Amino acid sequence: MVGCESLETDIVGAMKTGIKCVWLNREHVKNDLGLRIDYQIASSSELVEIL
Repeated sequence: MVGCESLETDIVGAMKTGIKCVWLNREHVKNDLGLRIDYQIASSSELVEIL
């Protein structure tokens, strides 16, 4: 699993390798790129629920 903040680089990289991804979206940015995100969280404290 990869945790990241950048849709354009980190999420795309995880998708290309088949790794599940967690988007740390602190600013509640809209996913305008239409990327498949396995998990989206607003705070790192939410990781406990995923793991």
